[in-house]
Amino acid sequence: MAESTIITGQFVRISQTPASIGERLMALIIDYFLIGLYIFSTATLLSKLNLPSEFSWFFFLCVVYLPILGYSFLCEMFNHGQSFGKKLINIRVVKVDGSTPSIGSYLLRWLLFPIDG
Repeated sequence: MAESTIITGQFVRISQTPASIGERLMALIIDYFLIGLYIFSTATLLSKLNLPSEFSWFFFLCVVYLPILGYSFLCEMFNHGQSFGKKLINIRVVKVDGSTPSIGSYLLRWLLFPIDG
């Protein structure tokens, strides 16, 4: 893919190659595989524990749903722009000027993902 050249505020020229669609799709597939593995393992654990039905919904909400909901936001925020799939493919999220995104940028990206997807 073609390189993009960025000139920073200090007039430093940075050349970087954006990730291809194939690399991004592969990272997303790896992330979804890990999420599926997490769902399968927690569902198996939940069925083995024999919890009361009202507690099992609370357990499902807190232990299964919330981590899956915040997976991409939390991974990218704490791993410098990389989820586990992106880390395996060796790509990361950066801003247009090449700098590391802020928490607000990660949050906006996470909120708008359903629209992009």
